[in-house]
Amino acid sequence: MLVFKFALDAPQNLWLAVLLLVAAAMLLVSLGLYVYLGGQAEVLLSRHRDQRHDAG
Repeated sequence: MLVFKFALDAPQNLWLAVLLLVAAAMLLVSLGLYVYLGGQAEVLLSRHRDQRHDAG
């Protein structure tokens, strides 16, 4: 909020506030993707381990 308040005082710096908002959104999306892919890897490893256990 302080970034946008600063941007109101100096409108030429509004792009900095927008850039900060976009960067935070990208970090949130990348964290979600990381968690999703980590969960998928966990499932694949679990299935592989179960297949090895059943075969052996």
